[in-house]
Amino acid sequence: MNTVPTTPILYCFDDGFTECSLVSAYQALKLSPTNTEVYLVHNKLTPLNFQRVNNFASKFSSRVHSREFIEELPKIKGTHFTNFALARLFEIMRFNDKVLYLDGDTLPRKPLNGLLSMDIGGKAIGAAICPTHISWWYKSLSSLRPGHKRNSSIVSLRLSQLKLSTIEHYVNSGVMLADPSAIRRLNLEQGFIDVETAAQCRWADQDHINMICSNSIQLIDSTYNSIWGNLALRNSVIPRALQASQHEAMTDPVIVHFAGKQKPWRHDKQRIGMKLRQLTTRRVERKFTQEWLQARDQLYASLGE
Repeated sequence: MNTVPTTPILYCFDDGFTECSLVSAYQALKLSPTNTEVYLVHNKLTPLNFQRVNNFASKFSSRVHSREFIEELPKIKGTHFTNFALARLFEIMRFNDKVLYLDGDTLPRKPLNGLLSMDIGGKAIGAAICPTHISWWYKSLSSLRPGHKRNSSIVSLRLSQLKLSTIEHYVNSGVMLADPSAIRRLNLEQGFIDVETAAQCRWADQDHINMICSNSIQLIDSTYNSIWGNLALRNSVIPRALQASQHEAMTDPVIVHFAGKQKPWRHDKQRIGMKLRQLTTRRVERKFTQEWLQARDQLYASLGE
């Protein structure tokens, strides 16, 4: 009996993101159909991390493919991203059909079947809104609230940088269901892989993807990319309907995304304020941190470490 092919999952990471990428990939394999394949594309790993990747690939045999990225990438300035983030632009286009790209600092928590089989209507990519940008957008519209002037300035700057008329639909690129066949059909491929231009963007390839694919992005539910529970969308300036639609993403997402400087694997080095916040108003973040630590322990146990 033939097995129906499933959408592959892609990770691109350098040495600093090796551990979290393997934790995420481990979870993704457990929560995907048994014939789902994972592609690990990496660069400049230490001997220890290189061995870990090889051990991981060996453990899962035909389900995991590992490859070193050797092409030169332009430098990025003025951002928290490393320039290896640009590699995903090339790597996505190596596929013929849909591929699910996941950042290494994501943690799949529930079965991924719905996302892997999602119809994005012939669009180039499917991705979830970026809560930071949409929070800026709505705060800039609320002239009677404190911070209006600052947020209006931020929004004006972002619109100028992005050459877009709105950032209301700006998406986070940490979870993307990309369709290379649609990207080619829409004649977007050359722009998509233009890493030199992407490197000049304020938020590097994420800005680049939002600009190049601006007319061909299918918004997907934020449960598939919850930025630490999408807590930015709890602000009262956010429309109630949008807040309500984000409730599950804020409390029980399919994929949680540890974007930003605070990471579970740096838990011992977190600022005191962050730890206190997790103990009080942001207990949901503490839950996600514990889940990641448990997944890491399971990964190392499976590798015999």
